[in-house]
Amino acid sequence: MHVALPIAFLGFLLASSALAIPQREPDGEPDPRLVIAVDRRFELLSILHRLAGTPEYRRAPKSPYVEAVDAHFATFAKHKAVQRTRELRAAFGISYDAPMSFAARLDPATLALRGPLEPRPAGLDKRWSAAPIAEYAELVASFAQEAKLDEFLSGQRVYAAGVEQRYREALRGVAPVRWFDSYFGPLPQARFRLVPSLLNGQNNYGVHAAFEGGALEVYQVLGMTELDDQGLPELGSGLEGLLVHELAHSYVNPAVERRWDELEQPFDRARRLVAKEMQAQAYGNTSSVASESVVRAATTLYMLELRGEQAAAAQLGYEEGRSFLWTQPLFEELRAGRAKEAPAAQRWPEVLHAVGERLSAWLELPEAQRRPLFRGPINAVYRWRAKDTMVVVLPPERNQSASVAAFEAYVREVHASFYAKQGVPLARAGEALALDSARAQVLYGTPQDGPHIAVLLTRLGAAFDEQGLKLGADRFEGAGIALIACAAHELDPRAAPRLVYAAADHATLVGINAHYHGPTDWLVVRRIEDGKFETLASGRWPAKLSPGS
Repeated sequence: MHVALPIAFLGFLLASSALAIPQREPDGEPDPRLVIAVDRRFELLSILHRLAGTPEYRRAPKSPYVEAVDAHFATFAKHKAVQRTRELRAAFGISYDAPMSFAARLDPATLALRGPLEPRPAGLDKRWSAAPIAEYAELVASFAQEAKLDEFLSGQRVYAAGVEQRYREALRGVAPVRWFDSYFGPLPQARFRLVPSLLNGQNNYGVHAAFEGGALEVYQVLGMTELDDQGLPELGSGLEGLLVHELAHSYVNPAVERRWDELEQPFDRARRLVAKEMQAQAYGNTSSVASESVVRAATTLYMLELRGEQAAAAQLGYEEGRSFLWTQPLFEELRAGRAKEAPAAQRWPEVLHAVGERLSAWLELPEAQRRPLFRGPINAVYRWRAKDTMVVVLPPERNQSASVAAFEAYVREVHASFYAKQGVPLARAGEALALDSARAQVLYGTPQDGPHIAVLLTRLGAAFDEQGLKLGADRFEGAGIALIACAAHELDPRAAPRLVYAAADHATLVGINAHYHGPTDWLVVRRIEDGKFETLASGRWPAKLSPGS
């Protein structure tokens, strides 16, 4: 999946006066500036919010550690610290990353608050501004002592060490701090910590704490979703992007706050375009949407410079799929900023100014030009799953054999179960084109069913014959071969895409939706016993960062 940068582009970057793009750490060593360790302060706040019933702190998957937390701390559910935690959430919205920003200001040894609280210190979430933070800190410390937090965590040390080791192994050779220093300017007094959060489940937070004299502590608090039988995290290829995303907040958020007067208006307009989708992700205010937007553009640039165009296109598609529809123009401004002839620390404010102007220009474009390119994967097709934007397509009507009748009955069953509730119509090929050629089309059938499938397969470099399937330069031989693939619209990569389930015969396709697919652009599968399928190969189509690439 990781593709080298084009030689001409790489040469241009290295020849510019900007700092050279950092490469992976030699010999696969982890980034020496990034310490990976479970932290009692963040576990303490997570435990308090779990006891208080805060929804986002109760989503950790079942594990021996979670069971141990519930058993050990159950008798303290009515402690004053738990009650105050619940009250702070209700009165001041202390939730999601706000508790973690508080934890970052606690002394690692004593749990006392560090530094003056007036004015509000950099890094402490603004939701704490009117909250009784000093009183709460005393209650938190008393809870830790009375509930014997350290004794509990000591008993979990072997487990925590196993979690830490999983993260170290997964991040060997990853050097995000050097990349951020090269682009945004170094933070010489900063200390960077990756904090595996044993209770946070799917939620991740990037927080920091700034102190007098310039000292800065930067934390990436990462939750765990997939666990093995021992409760240890199973970390996939997305960990690097997640780490980069959370780390970016510590560089981006303060800069966005400093330029808020000029950035608020364009980002507020952008947020309103997708307000419902942003609210569903807990990005309910414009400042969080602005920071998230720039962070996501920076993560995409990181992927381009260190992992190649395929990884960058996948990252860009992911961000757009989360309704950050303006990620591409922001990414392009950050990419152009790499060539600016100025030290990184001076260049970054200029780039952020350009980001605001570029977003304003993007907002003035017609809606059709603001749509992101379709970049896949298969799951992205379902963004169009609605009454007026998608159609499920059957072959043209003809004299049916028993196998064709069974196939059509299956497609109708899939439609009724998965599409009809959203009002997506079911139509035959000719009817579908007459209905609206701009709709996303979910196609089922064989090349012989008509050009609606045959032409699409030709575009994808796929051809079925008596021996099996040829896809590009690869051959897959034998009976029962099928292809599941998505593709951009044939005329406009910003328009509604296509999704095809194709085989040499109709009988092969019965039951195909039950086979796992979605995270990739295409799969070649084989039908085996009991109507099940096995994956023979899968992958992504070549990267497409822009319409002309």
